[in-house]
Amino acid sequence: MPRKLTTFAEKVASEKQIMYCPKCGGAMEPLLYIDCEETGKGFWKFKERHVKVCKCNHDQYYNK
Repeated sequence: MPRKLTTFAEKVASEKQIMYCPKCGGAMEPLLYIDCEETGKGFWKFKERHVKVCKCNHDQYYNK
């Protein structure tokens, strides 16, 4: 039996579920956070991570 094909709109709608912060109750939005750190040899390394930002941790990622 062939598998049911999903459209692009259905895939996007399933990924857009809103998550709420358990601490402050605000909506959490995804963010790609890039942090720079210097290695011991004088070179710079970039670390990327996906984080979710809400009202209570907004300053931690935006005001550096």
